[in-house]
Amino acid sequence: TCNEFGFYQTCNVNSECPYGKGYHDVSRDLEECQMWYGISPEDVAKNVRSSLEYYGGWDLTPANTSLSKQKEILGQSRILFVTGDVDPWTELAVTGKKGNKEHPTFSVKGASHHFWTHEIEDADGIEIDTARSVIYNTVFEWLWSTNDYETHESSVA
Repeated sequence: TCNEFGFYQTCNVNSECPYGKGYHDVSRDLEECQMWYGISPEDVAKNVRSSLEYYGGWDLTPANTSLSKQKEILGQSRILFVTGDVDPWTELAVTGKKGNKEHPTFSVKGASHHFWTHEIEDADGIEIDTARSVIYNTVFEWLWSTNDYETHESSVA
């Protein structure tokens, strides 16, 4: 978190965050980066910019790679973003509303962070079962594709 992406779990007091508010703000996380790892807040910001540039930000087009060359990068078109609609990490995910529209996305109603990856149980709802099917079918389609650079539809529903 200090060295690459800056993913901090905070909810400021007057924010619209749906989770516990006011436990601590991002300045505390930045202080811990400095204290434990010797990484200053300025360096965290620089590291985050560098990571976004390296991975291509929301569009996932790495630095020095044109959009036309993007599809030539094996596997880059085969990224499925699955989020839960009550997942606090969804803000950091490609969701179809933000990011590269060529990457398939799927939002799981009522689910939190990666709930669909847990062991299958009889009590799993239809939403979780559907998410697992979407993931399976998407990966299956990619594995059996005859074109390594073939892309999937922009939204899976």
